[in-house]
Amino acid sequence: MRKRIKQGDDVLLLNETQSYLVRAQKKSLNIDGGIIHLEELIGKPYGSEVVTHKGRLFVAVEPNTIDLLKKRMRRMPQIIHPKELSLIVGFTGLSRKARVVEAGTGSGYATLFLARHCSNGKVFSYEKRREFYENVKRNLDELGVKNVVLKNRDILEGIDEKGLDLVLLDMKGAERAVPIAHKALKPGGFLVVYSPYIEQVKAVVKEIGGLNFSQTTTMECILRHWDVREHTLPKRSGILHTGFLTLARKVSK
Repeated sequence: MRKRIKQGDDVLLLNETQSYLVRAQKKSLNIDGGIIHLEELIGKPYGSEVVTHKGRLFVAVEPNTIDLLKKRMRRMPQIIHPKELSLIVGFTGLSRKARVVEAGTGSGYATLFLARHCSNGKVFSYEKRREFYENVKRNLDELGVKNVVLKNRDILEGIDEKGLDLVLLDMKGAERAVPIAHKALKPGGFLVVYSPYIEQVKAVVKEIGGLNFSQTTTMECILRHWDVREHTLPKRSGILHTGFLTLARKVSK
């Protein structure tokens, strides 16, 4: 039985060329293709067809994490992108019950992604800049995320949580937080550091080398889109480099 849309639920209106993230409420969506009265979504099952007054057809689907990140969150600083986040989840084998600490909350993009993935776990996020902290707090409240604990604090002052599955560092001078992360991780837990440039990678790897970590690896995060047709070529946007991920696994206490 398909889940039904309730008042206040997020709904993605989707067709072959357009998508709109809306709320099921007493408002109207006015687009080039016509008007949709959003209160009429209430009670319909997700997957139902919706037609504007001009006959433009949409399907009302339940938005996924990426839909919400792209269309609902207010961004401030640079984010960790979905390609990096998917690599983090894939290479660490992060479970739904995982307990995660991140430092450098920024816009909260990684925060929401990890919170949605670790739906039976918890994310503890440290952000020292008050304006970023307040922005993320608004974003998470707007999206109704309950399994995140935000802290307006510098992680270099210490991590309160222990026995963690993952510590993610996305911050300037991340190498200084490596020993702090090591203490907070459980044996077998992962440290992941996102670095925008190679000099920070070298500093992080040097710090990791002096601690009880294993399986240390660094990867460059590259994405290349292709235009698939009769004469298939890479898209002109080229190879998109955003940064480096360094992963290491704690061996023991």
